[in-house]
Amino acid sequence: MTAKVIKSARLSSPHGFSSVSGSGERLNMGFGVYSDDENVRENRRAFALSCGFAPPYAAGEKIFTSARQIHSDKIEYVTPENAGDDFECDGFVTDKKGVIIGVKTADCVPILFESGDGGIVAAVHAGWRGAALGVAALAVDKMEALGAERGKIRAAVGPAVDFESYEVGDDFEAVLADMMRRSRSRAVAENACDLARRVTGICGGRLHADIPALNREILALAGVRSENIDALGISTYKESGRFFSHRKFAGEPHGVMAALIAVCAKG
Repeated sequence: MTAKVIKSARLSSPHGFSSVSGSGERLNMGFGVYSDDENVRENRRAFALSCGFAPPYAAGEKIFTSARQIHSDKIEYVTPENAGDDFECDGFVTDKKGVIIGVKTADCVPILFESGDGGIVAAVHAGWRGAALGVAALAVDKMEALGAERGKIRAAVGPAVDFESYEVGDDFEAVLADMMRRSRSRAVAENACDLARRVTGICGGRLHADIPALNREILALAGVRSENIDALGISTYKESGRFFSHRKFAGEPHGVMAALIAVCAKG
């Protein structure tokens, strides 16, 4: 089995965003999500190999480090020793070789990060709640704490639901601003109202929100230079033949994609 991989031109570290396309089947990457465990393991193996990752895997039969995602701002540090643990969080950071970190999405925003030299990487799952809590900005903070130079960090914003396809409630702007005011990222908290206003708007007579744009704005506030942000601009909803979409397939069996990254194996 092979898996089709979407890459970012900005990232030099081994990485990839998955689609649903493989050798004749839709590649679900989530355990307990409409697929038996062995099928998911095979899908994960195929995707990891297509990204350029070869076994043995530090995470064992899980193939890559992943978590029960809880729409939070929690980011865990991963090493070869804990790579196979059962995490509950929405992001990972590592400066260790031999581990593959990943997040799962099906409309929410996956973001992959690398330091200037590729020696520190991160991955976050940033739906509207995680984005509002500043998970992308906090990933930048954690990378800096490990030694990354903030101005040289590169980030790729992967396939996610687009503005036109993401209708929200009439109170969403206020709810979003309130959550951002409580972010542990000072940059996000101080710009909460302005951010909420800029990423919401009327489309077809109803209020919509642009969550990929929110994450891009937060990355910029966190000090990631615009030329180092690769917004892939791929809509999971509009391209549901290529991607899983919770909104598109609501009430129907579907799955999740994965976004993986690892430290460059240099030196």
